[in-house]
Amino acid sequence: MTLYKDTDEKTVIKILAHFKENLKDCADILIAASQNKDIDLTTKAIHKIAGSSELLGFKLYADRSRDLIKKLRSVLVYDHHISDIEAYLSYTQELSCSISLNFKTLDSFL
Repeated sequence: MTLYKDTDEKTVIKILAHFKENLKDCADILIAASQNKDIDLTTKAIHKIAGSSELLGFKLYADRSRDLIKKLRSVLVYDHHISDIEAYLSYTQELSCSISLNFKTLDSFL
């Protein structure tokens, strides 16, 4: 089963547009969580985006999300994960930018 095979093109693009918005929201939450060193909020933000990224074919991002969630849950001390979280945040922002660059009219589908 693939999303595109089971769904019309316009619906897939709408889903992708919402995913891009969710990436931005995730990045904003990760930034806010870093200020408070809130590992629970960080985990929730990453978890929210993991499933939809797999559905849309961003398997590497989904795998990276799940791996980071496991790390965060194994050691519940924010400071132990700062470099991993910063790398994930950077990757999230890059993915959002890449989607925007490749789908310039995506926001019109929201």
